[in-house]
Amino acid sequence: MSKKNSRLQSYVSQQFVDFDLEHPTQRLKSLYSDFSSLHILNEIGYDANVSYWRSVILDCNCHGFLGNADYRLAFDLEDLPDQFQHSRLGKPMALQCVIDAMVQQGDLISLDGFLSRYALPTASSSRWSVYNVVKTWVWPIKSSSASATYVVLPTLERVVKYILQSYANQPVTQADAHLLTFPEFRERHRELLIDNEEIVLTDADLWLVLRYLRSRAGVSVADDVKGYGANYTVVKIPHTIETATVITQQDRAIVSIKTTCHALRAQVDELQMKSDELTALAKQHYAEKRKPQALYAFRRKKHMMDILDRRLKSLETMETMLLRIEASQNDLQVVQAFNIGADALQSVLRDGKLSVATVDEAMLKVQEAFEDQKEVEDAINMGAEQASKFTDVDDDELEKELQELERQQEDVSLATSPPLRKTVQSAPPPSRTDSELARISHLFSQLRKAEPPPSKAPVWDSREQKENDQERRAPSGIPAMFSQ
Repeated sequence: MSKKNSRLQSYVSQQFVDFDLEHPTQRLKSLYSDFSSLHILNEIGYDANVSYWRSVILDCNCHGFLGNADYRLAFDLEDLPDQFQHSRLGKPMALQCVIDAMVQQGDLISLDGFLSRYALPTASSSRWSVYNVVKTWVWPIKSSSASATYVVLPTLERVVKYILQSYANQPVTQADAHLLTFPEFRERHRELLIDNEEIVLTDADLWLVLRYLRSRAGVSVADDVKGYGANYTVVKIPHTIETATVITQQDRAIVSIKTTCHALRAQVDELQMKSDELTALAKQHYAEKRKPQALYAFRRKKHMMDILDRRLKSLETMETMLLRIEASQNDLQVVQAFNIGADALQSVLRDGKLSVATVDEAMLKVQEAFEDQKEVEDAINMGAEQASKFTDVDDDELEKELQELERQQEDVSLATSPPLRKTVQSAPPPSRTDSELARISHLFSQLRKAEPPPSKAPVWDSREQKENDQERRAPSGIPAMFSQ
């Protein structure tokens, strides 16, 4: 089992339950058997097997486990059974039925059919021309292998959608931002990161993408644009999918200048490197006491520096020219925007709805509306004043009523509040001296009571004595006057 086959088998066993390497299921045995006869005997089982294999093939190609040496977006039918060879079940025997069904459903297309359907407009469209800066080399398609090669359209469409989306999300800062040579297109889109998965495309895949982009997305492709030292394939991506692009003479001039600048930069780097090498060689000869060789190395370095200065001046001129062309194209876009805006403004003014008369009429209406509003407000204020005359009340009477209400509330609050407790301060306890004096006074009073009455009775008033006698004779609780 090859390394490529082992990678595919390992991936399939992880993604699909039935593809168990150690314990193949009955469903897997049915998938690896020759079920082509089931198309008549058991159509439901036949369709189920074909649908299962279709999912496996599309998933493996989408994730880079099914392809060939030249393509990432296509595979060879002859190699397909070998790539799915199982250690216990062998090769699947009915893959041709699956491929035919996928072709009918539009999932697959033969390479010959793809090239004829999505042909390039030039006579060299039958070849894949891949150019670099220095030389051009051509890679023809072999008809023997092309007939057995199938392009996977869902994977191709996924890549094309990602590329177009990258340009749609890119802000347009320059007029020629979407004008690329094929080396620039290859450098930008050879390695893609789609849904956190890295996809590496070959040059053949990129040409399939360009053919599809030209036919379905309005991308313009030309392989006869003259550049520095060679003809270049130029790709122009539209700003929107709905519009088609055309490579103009200005685009061809920009490509020529850009390729010249690229070549001049490469020459400047090479001349600088050779100059540094000659300087090091001259130092080595001088250190080894070989003065003529050192002088010769310095003389060559001087020639190199003269050429380097000329190349730098040419590069500066070309870059300045390219910058001015790009600035002119950007200015043209700005002027076009100005013209569109001016036309729109004039169309609004010509409509008659916006003029000096309509503006004056509108302002007059606004002024009349304000005046009407002021009249309404004045009428409301006047009505309020008239109504207040019928409801006038003397303020002095209201003040008296308010004071009477406050006095009543104070009386109620005093009547409902609890009485204050009077705090009686208790007398301090008598001292010892005071108690002795009180005891002595008590003794003297007892002695005075014990003395005999005087011999001569006091003279009482006769009337007072008579009343006292009557009170003693009267019953208790009855006054004397009632007792008589």
